[in-house]
Amino acid sequence: MIRLTMPQVYVLSSLEGQDRYGLEIIKAVKKIAGQKLILGSLYNILSKLERDDLIEGYWRDGETEDRGGHRRKYYKITAAGERTMDEVRGGLGRMWGMAFG
Repeated sequence: MIRLTMPQVYVLSSLEGQDRYGLEIIKAVKKIAGQKLILGSLYNILSKLERDDLIEGYWRDGETEDRGGHRRKYYKITAAGERTMDEVRGGLGRMWGMAFG
């Protein structure tokens, strides 16, 4: 099992069910976990998750007028990322059961 920090778990969680780009990830993490990520930290997290094959980044064409013709890089969770999130949830469930069961 890959060891993840809580911010990494938040980012992975934000990508379950929807591909997102940087600012969308920051907003989703704030909504999901009530935690604020700064852009510099986010890209360090994304880079690590990509190296570990838990997410995959890709450039999406279109929607560039508001960005002066620049494309956005989107991220999606991989099958390995989904398995890792299942392990994280299982571990948290066991920990919760031991503490309150």
